[in-house]
Amino acid sequence: MLFRFKVMLGVLLLACSPKTKPQVAVSAEKMNVVYQGLDNPLKIVAENVPCERLIVTTSDSSIATVKKMDHCDYLLRVHKRDREGIKVLVYKDDTASKNLISTENFKTFKVPKPYANLNNKTGGPISPAELRVVRRVNTTLNGFIYDGISYEALSYNYRYYKDSLQTTVSGFAENALIPTKLKQCFGDSKTGDSLIIWNVMAKASGYEKSLLPDRLAFYIRTHQDLKDHQED
Repeated sequence: MLFRFKVMLGVLLLACSPKTKPQVAVSAEKMNVVYQGLDNPLKIVAENVPCERLIVTTSDSSIATVKKMDHCDYLLRVHKRDREGIKVLVYKDDTASKNLISTENFKTFKVPKPYANLNNKTGGPISPAELRVVRRVNTTLNGFIYDGISYEALSYNYRYYKDSLQTTVSGFAENALIPTKLKQCFGDSKTGDSLIIWNVMAKASGYEKSLLPDRLAFYIRTHQDLKDHQED
């Protein structure tokens, strides 16, 4: 899966011997941060050395590998994390040690987990009108730099309390959609009801499923209820 950076940030690496080794520019996102499991685009340019003469590899192929794309573009695929980071090695013509012209170290991170929500609400007061338009449990990644990564809720537990907590409707949803009996509760919701959703399991394409830590707890209030409470 190919992802594009929104911003390319140049890092200039100076070789130890400027008389014999060219300067090399390695461009990556987030100040040399790369993510496990993603194809992290790199752009590598060496002074006075055509891109076709560059050989780019890593110090340990079991941790990360580099794939050459067009011209000076490469993809860095991180297979597993290393606390010391990943070293990208740039050679000219071949991988003899004398032809090593630059080494760049990248910090590695895991793709962050999303947060569960109902139409961007994660808990607190919610009106009957807002509940009636909820169709699914969403899983959202905030502020992540890659396009194309999206999680889907696979399952979750729910419990709806109504009639002043005298009646409960509980169940297990096997996908992101709101089950029929919970949807009926939403349609009949009124002040005093409450809703809890927990054990949300989510997955993104190419990644293992993850149990989200979120526990969504809502209490149903009309907008007028909230307004009256604020005035009191």
